[in-house]
Amino acid sequence: MDLDKFVVRSEEFIYGNMDNSKHVAFTVTENYVCYAGIVLTSILENSLGEYSFHIFSTNYSKNDILKIEKTAMKYKCNIYAHIVDDSAIRIYNDPGEFSYAAYYRLVIPEFMGKYSEKFFYTDVDVCCLKDMKELWSYKMEDKCALVVEIQGIAHRDEHLRVGVKKYFVSGGMLINTKNWKKNNISSKVFRLLNSKEHFVYPDMDILNIVLENKVIFINDNYQYQYSISSSIDVENKPSMATIPSDVIIVHYTGAVKPWNKMACNFLVAKPFTDIMKLSEWNDIKFYESSHYKQIHKAARLAKKEGNIKEVLYWYTKYGISKIKYLLKGKNNG
Repeated sequence: MDLDKFVVRSEEFIYGNMDNSKHVAFTVTENYVCYAGIVLTSILENSLGEYSFHIFSTNYSKNDILKIEKTAMKYKCNIYAHIVDDSAIRIYNDPGEFSYAAYYRLVIPEFMGKYSEKFFYTDVDVCCLKDMKELWSYKMEDKCALVVEIQGIAHRDEHLRVGVKKYFVSGGMLINTKNWKKNNISSKVFRLLNSKEHFVYPDMDILNIVLENKVIFINDNYQYQYSISSSIDVENKPSMATIPSDVIIVHYTGAVKPWNKMACNFLVAKPFTDIMKLSEWNDIKFYESSHYKQIHKAARLAKKEGNIKEVLYWYTKYGISKIKYLLKGKNNG
C-alpha cells in the first residue's frame, strides 16, 4: 500500500518537547474522534513524561479540531490529526460488524516509523488509570510488538481457532516500527486480508497469525479486559463491581461501553466518565441504544439494581422498540 496516498494530510498541534517523546496512536471513524480525545486525556492526566498523539481518521469536525488544539496547549503535548483516504483499504473483505478503521492499525506501523521506533497503538474504549511510561522501557530485541493475552472464559480457545500458541488482543500494542518493517508484516497482513478465508475477528485474527513468535506477552495490568455487558448478565449488583487496584489500563470490551447511558454510573465506568468531565469533550452526550436487545438489557439491569423508576422507563421503551422492530421486519418481508 502507498502510505503517501493513505495519509492525505496531517494537521499538527506541536506544543511539547519532541525529544524522547512517547508516541501513541488511534484509528477511528469521525464520530469516535471524541473518545480518542478522552483516552489521550486519561494518559496525560496520569503522565509524568512527554507524549505525542496520532489520530487517524477520514474526517474531523471543526469542533473536534478546536478541542484537539486546546488539549495540546493545556498539557503541552503534541497531537497529530492525520486525515486518511481509506478507499484502498475498502477493496478488502468487509469487516462486518467492525469498522474499516480497525484495518488502519494494520498499515500505520510503517507510517509511524518516521516519527518513532516505538509507538503504542490503542483502541478508544479504554482508560489509563496510572502512568504507562514503563511500557517504553521493555527490551524488544527482534520482536515486533508487546501484547497482552486475551482474557475471559469465553475466549479461552481463541488460540486453537486460529492455530497459534497464545492469542492476544490488538486493542493495545507497543509496536516496534523497525522490526515490523523488517519482517514485512504489513504485506503479510494484507495478503491474508485479501484471501477468501473467513475470520471471526478480521484484523485481530490476522495479526495473531502473522505475528506468531514475533511478540512479547506482558502483564495484563497494561490491558485489563472488562466486559460491562457480561457483568450486567452475571453480577448481582453490576453497578458496584470494581477494577483491581494494580490495573494501569482498563479495556472496556463487549457491546456496552462506559459512554453508554445504562452503564455511565457504574463504578468501573467512573474512571472514564471522570476523565470525560475533565477533558475538552465534556459536553458529549451519553449514548442510548435504539436497538430493542440493548434496551432489554438496560431494563434487566434496572430490575437487578432495584431501581423501580428505571424499570418502568426501560421496559416501556423496550416494548415500543420491539413492536417497531417486528413491524419493520414484517413490512420488509
